[in-house]
Amino acid sequence: MTIFIIFASMGVIIYTLKYLLFNKKVGTTIIKSELITSNLDILSSSVINKSFLVISYINETTIIMPLQITSDTLIAYCYIKNMERVFKIIEIKDIVVKETAYSIEYSYYDDGIENIKEVLNKASSEKQFVCIKYQRPSKPDLQMNPSTGKRYYNGLKHGEVSIRTINDIKVSRNSYNTDNDYITAFCNNRNEERTFKIKRIKKVSVLNI
Repeated sequence: MTIFIIFASMGVIIYTLKYLLFNKKVGTTIIKSELITSNLDILSSSVINKSFLVISYINETTIIMPLQITSDTLIAYCYIKNMERVFKIIEIKDIVVKETAYSIEYSYYDDGIENIKEVLNKASSEKQFVCIKYQRPSKPDLQMNPSTGKRYYNGLKHGEVSIRTINDIKVSRNSYNTDNDYITAFCNNRNEERTFKIKRIKKVSVLNI
């Protein structure tokens, strides 16, 4: 009789534990589902309103402009990679709505190189992400004369212009010639550290993260 009571008591305990674990799991699923539904509402609204979002996505923080949404994915323009990307909605967390993608912008032609240097110095000390418009050096434009087959000099060809987003910026100054001031930074487009001559940076835009 005593043995029967012991086994019966153990059965009740095991059943109770299973019940608690099951309901805990269901509760977690419900909470997760509610979060996903909330994210879907925000993402859907941002597609319609063309708003900007700062998000956490698989251990990275970025700022995006949502373009198209499905039940489980989001297509958005990513301002760190400067390209369209596909995001799994279940992995998107900590959404913050922003009015603009950039907090400050300066142009080489409108605002001067000193303002650009000031932005880069601040970004370096505050660990900010900066989108730059960078122009490679001009190259000789060599053409061929179809009649003689000889090549001739046709002036300079403007260097290619590219858009990069950089971070971990280190500014290096040349005390003898400020034209040779440069920065070393991590380029998110190339996924490696690169060097940029400051006088070739035509525009800087600090990401609103």
